[in-house]
Amino acid sequence: MSQMMSSNLILIGVICSMFMVIVHPEEYLSPVLPARKTVNWFNYLGKVYYVDSIFQTNFYSAMQFCRQQGMQLLSINNDEENQRIGNFIKDKGFTFNRFWTSATNLADKKKWVWLSTGNQVTFFKWYPGEPNKALNDSENCIEAGWFGTAGFTWNDLNCSRTDKYFICEATTDCHNLHCSMKMQFKEANQTQAIDIIKYWLVKPKKEFVIKIRIIMNF
Repeated sequence: MSQMMSSNLILIGVICSMFMVIVHPEEYLSPVLPARKTVNWFNYLGKVYYVDSIFQTNFYSAMQFCRQQGMQLLSINNDEENQRIGNFIKDKGFTFNRFWTSATNLADKKKWVWLSTGNQVTFFKWYPGEPNKALNDSENCIEAGWFGTAGFTWNDLNCSRTDKYFICEATTDCHNLHCSMKMQFKEANQTQAIDIIKYWLVKPKKEFVIKIRIIMNF
């Protein structure tokens, strides 16, 4: 019983910490990142974005880094948003970089979910031929980038790849630092995110224990 209670507390802690966002981007200054008005920041339709062009890392560390800034790893909801992000990256000369998004199908191979919001991915912008489920179906995360004439498109890849940059985002819908769970995370979406966390928790391999600790910022 105590073990089950402990697991539930861990899940609640993860969910709460995952969906804490910074609001009022015009006032936002990250404790680590440069001021928002540098070339790596931009706003679009209720979101503020930070495009990392400094260091490369894996999906899990990218998620952790964004959370440490009070932000979340990127989610893309429609073609207009995808184009806006792609154009910004192109304008800044980052077309050779590839960027982690928060999309993953770790919990359910048939369903992609934005781990940053808990929402199921309904809009896709795959590079032609993707997702290709290569490497024994171990490509469970999505990167976005400029792929030649295909434009700013997506590719599935192994979440442990360490040669990718990332994009953080924060919403501007809330009026204080700690947004209500009702506003940020609907019940249906909470179930999906918990499934992902459970997947990490029950995996017997040591690497997944390390990864969940990274996400939870132990």
